[in-house]
Amino acid sequence: NFPSVSAGWRISNEPFFNLDSINDLKFRASWGQNGNQEISTGATSTIFVPRYSTTSLFTNQQDEGTAYDLNGVNSGSLPSGFARVQMGNEDLKWETSTQTNLGLDFSMLDNQFFGSFDWFRKRTDDILTLTKPLAAEGEGALRVVNGGTIENKGFEILLGYNTALEFDRIGRFDVSVSANYSVVTNKVLALPDDVVNSFGGDGQTKTILGRSVNSIFGYYADGLFQNQAEVEAHATQSGAAPGRIRYRDLNGDGVINDKDQDFFGTTDPDSTFGLNFDVKYQNWDFNMFWQGVHGGLVKNYWQGFTDFTSLNAGSNYGYRTLDAWSPSNTDSSVPALTLVDSNNEGRESTYYWEKGTYLKLRNLSVGYSPAGRVLSFFNLKTARVFLQAQNILTVKPSGTLIQDPESPGSSFPVPKRYTFGLEATF
Repeated sequence: NFPSVSAGWRISNEPFFNLDSINDLKFRASWGQNGNQEISTGATSTIFVPRYSTTSLFTNQQDEGTAYDLNGVNSGSLPSGFARVQMGNEDLKWETSTQTNLGLDFSMLDNQFFGSFDWFRKRTDDILTLTKPLAAEGEGALRVVNGGTIENKGFEILLGYNTALEFDRIGRFDVSVSANYSVVTNKVLALPDDVVNSFGGDGQTKTILGRSVNSIFGYYADGLFQNQAEVEAHATQSGAAPGRIRYRDLNGDGVINDKDQDFFGTTDPDSTFGLNFDVKYQNWDFNMFWQGVHGGLVKNYWQGFTDFTSLNAGSNYGYRTLDAWSPSNTDSSVPALTLVDSNNEGRESTYYWEKGTYLKLRNLSVGYSPAGRVLSFFNLKTARVFLQAQNILTVKPSGTLIQDPESPGSSFPVPKRYTFGLEATF
């Protein structure tokens, strides 16, 4: 059962409300629950499957199949046994999200100014997730469990202005401007021991608990080794050499290994915002819409092609490889060229992550709606001719290498789009 309830109070309609400058004022509140049961229908059952053996082309040895000849002669068709691939969990139940929202809507000065404010919190309990069992637990120890609690909370503000401005010389302008700003935080409040490793960390002192579920775990890249003296003065790092990435020795034990990983950021933005601007003048209309994100990290997958020849052998490389580190080019931030990744530079590290901040001109359009004789001539009720451009400008912080922070995974930026159109009703 997932109940919900909501209530609103339009205080501006009360007899005691006497602020003439405020046309409308309303308080809102809601609380409710949602369920999620998007898991395999077989999650409650322990599952065994037949697994026939095959012979490896490389080692000439059989794989982990269960086929076996009880007579020991390996002749003919071998009977198959069964292998466990999943442990059942009869105690599974629906994941539950409890959401609370408090809001305020208002308009004032003859409805020229308007806005809203919302505060919200979403707490998800009994999260459906997979365990990450140890190898010692044997085959098929993986199982689906209800584990953990995640909380999202934040606020959103919307402000707008809508009025008609009169100018004797240039006629009538209708102007509408609105802007929104929102902040959302995410935190993992609880996780059972058998799933805590599934979200990154070492499962002991460095876990996802108390952090965003979108936190990033890895090594801290600390520039490039410039000479052999720096290599020798640094902690023992397999593959270290002049021109190679230097990783921080976080625990100070003198060796770079798995224990030197930590959470170094999150993909969650600090805030998101937008600005919409509309103007109408006689038969003309104009629209401009900006949208942006501040904070958070995005992974620059394209750096695998622009900075490393060892990670994508045989590929076309980016222009940055032409500026790779060398004894005569020590100011470069691009590692020295090599065909062998002996320094394990493909590992997860801060080297690949950049600020996700951007500001985009999402939409820019201008239109003309003819009237009078033009409509009569073509026997039309209404018509509008317009020219529209989308995603035509992206502003990024100085030094950002990624082409488009909005689409880091696909490596290619959101395409620009130009549209010329005609709308008509008969």
